[in-house]
Amino acid sequence: MRWLAFLLWIFLGIIYFMIWSCNKQECCTPIIEKNDQIQVTPKVIESNFILSPINFNWSSDSSFLGPDYNKYVDSLKLIATNGQKLEIVGLYSNQEVNTSTFANLGLARAEQVKRRLSSVISPDLMITKAKLIEYLNIPDKPIVSHQIELAAKQIEEIGNKAIIYHSYNSTNWDKDEELISFLTKLASKLKTEKGRVEVVGHTDNIGETKSNEALGMRRAVIIKKYLISQGVSANQINVSSLGESVPKESNDSEEGRSKNRRTEIEYFK
Repeated sequence: MRWLAFLLWIFLGIIYFMIWSCNKQECCTPIIEKNDQIQVTPKVIESNFILSPINFNWSSDSSFLGPDYNKYVDSLKLIATNGQKLEIVGLYSNQEVNTSTFANLGLARAEQVKRRLSSVISPDLMITKAKLIEYLNIPDKPIVSHQIELAAKQIEEIGNKAIIYHSYNSTNWDKDEELISFLTKLASKLKTEKGRVEVVGHTDNIGETKSNEALGMRRAVIIKKYLISQGVSANQINVSSLGESVPKESNDSEEGRSKNRRTEIEYFK
Protein backbone atom coordinates (compact mmCIF):
# COMPACT_ATOMS: atom_id res chain seq x y z
CA MET A 1 0.00 0.00 0.00
CA ARG A 2 2.92 2.34 0.68
CA TRP A 3 3.94 2.38 -2.95
CA LEU A 4 0.36 3.26 -3.99
CA ALA A 5 0.36 6.14 -1.52
CA PHE A 6 3.73 7.25 -2.86
CA LEU A 7 2.45 7.28 -6.45
CA LEU A 8 -0.67 9.19 -5.39
CA TRP A 9 1.50 11.75 -3.62
CA ILE A 10 3.60 12.28 -6.78
CA PHE A 11 0.47 12.54 -8.97
CA LEU A 12 -1.14 15.17 -6.71
CA GLY A 13 2.13 17.08 -6.60
CA ILE A 14 2.27 17.29 -10.39
CA ILE A 15 -1.34 18.54 -10.58
CA TYR A 16 -0.66 21.19 -7.91
CA PHE A 17 2.43 22.37 -9.75
CA MET A 18 0.50 22.74 -13.02
CA ILE A 19 -2.26 24.77 -11.31
CA TRP A 20 0.30 27.00 -9.59
CA SER A 21 2.21 27.56 -12.83
CA CYS A 22 -0.88 28.53 -14.79
CA ASN A 23 -1.56 31.31 -12.34
CA LYS A 24 1.77 32.94 -13.20
CA GLN A 25 1.30 35.90 -15.59
CA GLU A 26 4.24 35.08 -17.77
CA CYS A 27 3.02 31.57 -18.59
CA CYS A 28 -0.62 32.20 -19.38
CA THR A 29 -1.84 33.75 -22.61
CA PRO A 30 -3.95 36.84 -21.87
CA ILE A 31 -7.52 36.76 -23.15
CA ILE A 32 -8.71 39.80 -25.11
CA GLU A 33 -12.43 40.40 -25.29
CA LYS A 34 -13.84 40.95 -28.76
CA ASN A 35 -14.91 44.45 -27.82
CA ASP A 36 -11.39 45.42 -26.72
CA GLN A 37 -9.45 47.57 -29.24
CA ILE A 38 -5.69 47.82 -29.50
CA GLN A 39 -4.70 51.24 -30.79
CA VAL A 40 -1.51 51.45 -32.84
CA THR A 41 -0.14 54.93 -33.41
CA PRO A 42 1.54 55.15 -36.82
CA LYS A 43 5.13 56.33 -36.83
CA VAL A 44 5.46 59.71 -38.46
CA ILE A 45 8.78 60.44 -40.12
CA GLU A 46 9.34 64.13 -40.62
CA SER A 47 11.94 65.44 -43.04
CA ASN A 48 12.80 68.76 -44.64
CA PHE A 49 12.93 68.80 -48.45
CA ILE A 50 16.39 69.70 -49.71
CA LEU A 51 16.46 71.55 -53.02
CA SER A 52 18.44 70.01 -55.87
CA PRO A 53 20.81 72.15 -57.96
CA ILE A 54 18.09 72.34 -60.65
CA ASN A 55 14.46 71.96 -59.59
CA PHE A 56 10.99 71.62 -61.10
CA ASN A 57 7.55 71.79 -59.57
CA TRP A 58 4.83 69.24 -60.17
CA SER A 59 3.42 69.34 -63.73
CA SER A 60 5.93 72.02 -64.72
CA ASP A 61 8.86 72.23 -67.13
CA SER A 62 10.06 75.59 -65.79
CA SER A 63 13.21 75.19 -63.71
CA PHE A 64 14.63 77.13 -60.78
CA LEU A 65 18.04 76.83 -59.17
CA GLY A 66 19.02 75.46 -55.78
CA PRO A 67 21.86 76.62 -53.51
CA ASP A 68 24.43 74.10 -54.82
CA TYR A 69 24.01 74.89 -58.51
CA ASN A 70 27.50 76.34 -59.03
CA LYS A 71 29.22 73.35 -57.41
CA TYR A 72 27.03 71.05 -59.48
CA VAL A 73 28.01 72.77 -62.72
CA ASP A 74 31.71 72.74 -61.80
CA SER A 75 31.64 68.98 -61.25
CA LEU A 76 29.85 68.40 -64.58
CA LYS A 77 32.32 70.65 -66.40
CA LEU A 78 35.17 68.59 -65.00
CA ILE A 79 33.58 65.36 -66.26
CA ALA A 80 32.94 66.80 -69.73
CA THR A 81 36.43 68.30 -70.08
CA ASN A 82 37.81 65.34 -72.03
CA GLY A 83 34.84 65.03 -74.34
CA GLN A 84 32.83 62.67 -72.13
CA LYS A 85 29.18 62.91 -73.09
CA LEU A 86 26.50 63.39 -70.48
CA GLU A 87 23.07 61.80 -70.61
CA ILE A 88 20.40 64.03 -69.07
CA VAL A 89 17.40 61.93 -68.08
CA GLY A 90 14.24 63.88 -67.34
CA LEU A 91 11.94 62.18 -64.84
CA TYR A 92 8.16 62.43 -64.93
CA SER A 93 4.97 60.81 -63.68
CA ASN A 94 1.94 59.87 -65.77
CA GLN A 95 -0.13 61.65 -63.12
CA GLU A 96 1.35 65.00 -64.12
CA VAL A 97 -0.28 67.31 -66.64
CA ASN A 98 1.97 67.95 -69.63
CA THR A 99 1.44 71.39 -71.14
CA SER A 100 4.84 71.50 -72.87
CA THR A 101 5.47 71.07 -76.59
CA PHE A 102 7.35 67.81 -75.94
CA ALA A 103 5.96 64.28 -75.91
CA ASN A 104 6.23 64.17 -72.12
CA LEU A 105 7.46 66.27 -69.21
CA GLY A 106 10.56 64.12 -68.87
CA LEU A 107 11.89 65.26 -72.23
CA ALA A 108 10.80 68.83 -71.56
CA ARG A 109 12.72 68.86 -68.27
CA ALA A 110 15.79 67.23 -69.79
CA GLU A 111 15.87 69.89 -72.52
CA GLN A 112 15.45 72.63 -69.92
CA VAL A 113 18.42 71.28 -67.93
CA LYS A 114 20.43 71.09 -71.15
CA ARG A 115 19.66 74.74 -71.90
CA ARG A 116 20.76 75.68 -68.39
CA LEU A 117 24.07 73.88 -68.80
CA SER A 118 24.74 74.93 -72.41
CA SER A 119 26.45 78.13 -71.28
CA VAL A 120 29.31 76.13 -69.75
CA ILE A 121 29.11 72.71 -71.46
CA SER A 122 28.91 72.15 -75.22
CA PRO A 123 25.40 71.08 -76.29
CA ASP A 124 27.07 68.42 -78.46
CA LEU A 125 28.20 66.68 -75.26
CA MET A 126 24.69 66.41 -73.81
CA ILE A 127 22.07 63.85 -74.79
CA THR A 128 18.50 64.16 -73.50
CA LYS A 129 16.16 61.31 -72.60
CA ALA A 130 13.06 60.73 -70.47
CA LYS A 131 12.12 58.16 -67.86
CA LEU A 132 8.68 57.44 -66.41
CA ILE A 133 8.70 56.85 -62.65
CA GLU A 134 6.23 56.79 -59.77
CA TYR A 135 6.74 59.77 -57.50
CA LEU A 136 6.28 59.55 -53.74
CA ASN A 137 6.69 63.29 -53.33
CA ILE A 138 3.82 65.52 -52.34
CA PRO A 139 2.83 67.40 -55.51
CA ASP A 140 3.00 70.84 -53.85
CA LYS A 141 6.74 70.43 -53.29
CA PRO A 142 9.60 70.46 -55.82
CA ILE A 143 10.17 66.99 -57.20
CA VAL A 144 13.21 64.91 -58.06
CA SER A 145 13.07 65.79 -61.73
CA HIS A 146 16.23 64.65 -63.49
CA GLN A 147 19.42 62.68 -63.27
CA ILE A 148 22.68 62.97 -65.17
CA GLU A 149 24.71 59.93 -66.15
CA LEU A 150 27.73 59.20 -68.31
CA ALA A 151 26.35 58.59 -71.79
CA ALA A 152 26.52 55.09 -73.19
CA LYS A 153 28.36 54.41 -76.42
CA GLN A 154 26.81 56.00 -79.48
CA ILE A 155 27.77 53.06 -81.66
CA GLU A 156 27.69 49.30 -81.24
CA GLU A 157 29.75 47.08 -83.56
CA ILE A 158 28.91 43.40 -84.18
CA GLY A 159 31.01 41.78 -86.91
CA ASN A 160 30.27 43.47 -90.24
CA LYS A 161 27.31 45.29 -88.72
CA ALA A 162 27.13 48.49 -86.69
CA ILE A 163 24.28 50.24 -84.88
CA ILE A 164 24.23 54.00 -84.38
CA TYR A 165 21.84 55.31 -81.71
CA HIS A 166 19.99 58.62 -81.94
CA SER A 167 18.37 61.01 -79.49
CA TYR A 168 14.59 61.44 -79.52
CA ASN A 169 13.20 62.81 -82.81
CA SER A 170 16.72 63.54 -84.00
CA THR A 171 18.67 62.86 -87.19
CA ASN A 172 21.89 64.01 -85.58
CA TRP A 173 24.39 61.24 -84.88
CA ASP A 174 26.45 63.65 -82.76
CA LYS A 175 29.69 63.06 -84.66
CA ASP A 176 31.63 61.84 -81.64
CA GLU A 177 35.18 60.62 -82.11
CA GLU A 178 34.26 56.95 -81.92
CA LEU A 179 31.59 57.29 -84.59
CA ILE A 180 33.78 59.38 -86.89
CA SER A 181 36.55 56.80 -86.52
CA PHE A 182 34.17 53.98 -87.45
CA LEU A 183 32.73 55.75 -90.49
CA THR A 184 36.20 56.78 -91.66
CA LYS A 185 37.38 53.16 -91.51
CA LEU A 186 34.21 52.01 -93.25
CA ALA A 187 34.72 54.56 -96.03
CA SER A 188 38.32 53.39 -96.48
CA LYS A 189 37.17 49.77 -96.65
CA LEU A 190 34.53 50.56 -99.26
CA LYS A 191 37.09 52.41 -101.40
CA THR A 192 39.81 49.74 -101.23
CA GLU A 193 37.89 46.48 -100.94
CA LYS A 194 34.82 47.70 -102.78
CA GLY A 195 31.69 45.90 -101.60
CA ARG A 196 28.57 47.74 -100.48
CA VAL A 197 26.64 48.76 -97.38
CA GLU A 198 22.99 48.65 -96.42
CA VAL A 199 21.97 51.59 -94.23
CA VAL A 200 18.57 51.16 -92.56
CA GLY A 201 16.91 53.79 -90.38
CA HIS A 202 14.68 52.84 -87.44
CA THR A 203 12.56 54.78 -84.93
CA ASP A 204 10.56 54.28 -81.76
CA ASN A 205 6.75 54.16 -81.92
CA ILE A 206 6.08 57.74 -80.82
CA GLY A 207 4.35 59.70 -83.57
CA GLU A 208 2.63 58.77 -86.82
CA THR A 209 3.81 55.72 -88.75
CA LYS A 210 4.51 57.68 -91.95
CA SER A 211 6.39 60.37 -90.04
CA ASN A 212 8.55 57.72 -88.40
CA GLU A 213 9.31 56.13 -91.78
CA ALA A 214 10.42 59.53 -93.07
CA LEU A 215 12.53 60.13 -89.94
CA GLY A 216 14.22 56.74 -90.34
CA MET A 217 15.02 57.56 -93.97
CA ARG A 218 16.53 60.94 -93.03
CA ARG A 219 18.76 59.19 -90.51
CA ALA A 220 19.98 56.74 -93.15
CA VAL A 221 20.53 59.46 -95.77
CA ILE A 222 22.70 61.52 -93.40
CA ILE A 223 25.04 58.55 -92.95
CA LYS A 224 25.11 58.05 -96.72
CA LYS A 225 26.02 61.70 -97.31
CA TYR A 226 28.87 61.47 -94.82
CA LEU A 227 30.31 58.36 -96.52
CA ILE A 228 30.04 60.06 -99.92
CA SER A 229 31.90 63.06 -98.50
CA GLN A 230 34.71 60.64 -97.65
CA GLY A 231 35.01 59.49 -101.28
CA VAL A 232 32.65 56.49 -101.32
CA SER A 233 30.58 55.99 -104.48
CA ALA A 234 26.84 56.53 -104.03
CA ASN A 235 26.28 53.24 -105.89
CA GLN A 236 27.89 51.38 -102.98
CA ILE A 237 25.38 52.69 -100.47
CA ASN A 238 21.76 51.57 -100.32
CA VAL A 239 19.50 53.39 -97.87
CA SER A 240 16.04 52.46 -96.59
CA SER A 241 13.77 52.95 -93.61
CA LEU A 242 11.71 50.53 -91.55
CA GLY A 243 10.42 53.26 -89.24
CA GLU A 244 8.87 51.79 -86.11
CA SER A 245 8.08 48.38 -87.66
CA VAL A 246 11.14 46.44 -86.41
CA PRO A 247 11.85 47.43 -82.78
CA LYS A 248 15.01 46.13 -81.15
CA GLU A 249 13.55 46.47 -77.66
CA SER A 250 10.08 46.99 -76.20
CA ASN A 251 8.59 50.44 -76.80
CA ASP A 252 6.85 50.29 -73.41
CA SER A 253 9.73 52.06 -71.66
CA GLU A 254 12.02 54.97 -72.50
CA GLU A 255 15.01 52.66 -72.14
CA GLY A 256 13.55 50.41 -74.83
CA ARG A 257 12.61 53.29 -77.11
CA SER A 258 16.14 54.70 -76.88
CA LYS A 259 17.43 51.40 -78.32
CA ASN A 260 14.91 51.57 -81.16
CA ARG A 261 16.00 55.04 -82.33
CA ARG A 262 18.86 53.76 -84.44
CA THR A 263 20.49 53.40 -87.83
CA GLU A 264 21.88 49.98 -88.74
CA ILE A 265 24.82 49.70 -91.15
CA GLU A 266 25.83 46.34 -92.62
CA TYR A 267 28.76 45.70 -94.94
CA PHE A 268 28.61 43.13 -97.77
CA LYS A 269 31.47 42.08 -100.06
